[in-house]
Amino acid sequence: MKLRECFRLFLVVPLIYCGCVFAVNFSEMDSWNAETKYERGSVVTYGTDIYIKKVSNSDNSPEESAGAWIKIKYNSYQPVSAHKIYLLGTVVEHNKKYYISKQLNIQRPNSLNLMDNRGWIEFTHPAMRFDLPASYELSEELETLIGIDNNSNGIRDDYEQVITKGGLSIEAKQAALKAGKIYGELIAAGVGNITVDSDMATTILQAVVLAKLCKRKLQGEGGSWSEADYFNTLDRVQVKYLLQNSLSELVDESGFSALSREPCVSLRAY
Repeated sequence: MKLRECFRLFLVVPLIYCGCVFAVNFSEMDSWNAETKYERGSVVTYGTDIYIKKVSNSDNSPEESAGAWIKIKYNSYQPVSAHKIYLLGTVVEHNKKYYISKQLNIQRPNSLNLMDNRGWIEFTHPAMRFDLPASYELSEELETLIGIDNNSNGIRDDYEQVITKGGLSIEAKQAALKAGKIYGELIAAGVGNITVDSDMATTILQAVVLAKLCKRKLQGEGGSWSEADYFNTLDRVQVKYLLQNSLSELVDESGFSALSREPCVSLRAY
């Protein structure tokens, strides 16, 4: 079975991109209106700044509800790179043009999806007349996506606590914790400042498949963990599918033929 067929049951179908994006000048953007119901991804101006809606069920202004709006940071951007995650509100640069991510996006290697106005908005702002530093700092939202690992063992703390304090067998707990490392490496492939090549993509997705096969085997033997304990927010779920889909384009499929023989043994050795 080819890798794409293996992932078909749990990969998001790639979007068909269409339409064109034209730069929207700050003065032409809609200003926030108390009478308007804004959905997640809506872009407005408020005072001298641009905001994007994060939570649809809040009607407060950006000033009154910081948790429902993201303030766009003009001096914190990154160049577009293939297989990288761009969170809601991220500013990217391509060919000296600037774009705001209107949703969770991942740049595909052979498609400039910046031109899809459902996912991106090209913009200008008076502050753009100044030279912007070519740097990108992890935002609070990105740190939330990665999560906290206080004991530096490669497993996000909240997931580790769910597994270790749960009622699984020792074997299942050990496999679940290995799976947690793998899930973290999958996310890191999309947010790290690295170039993902064919070997890295193959290694990561082999490990993801091993974790899934081992989880299925343990489930049939009396109990296993749930991926939802790790991918426990909408953004994390979207990232999982987007990255699996993107990395699958780079892999060497010949390395997947023997994964199903002893998946839990292979997972323990990972």
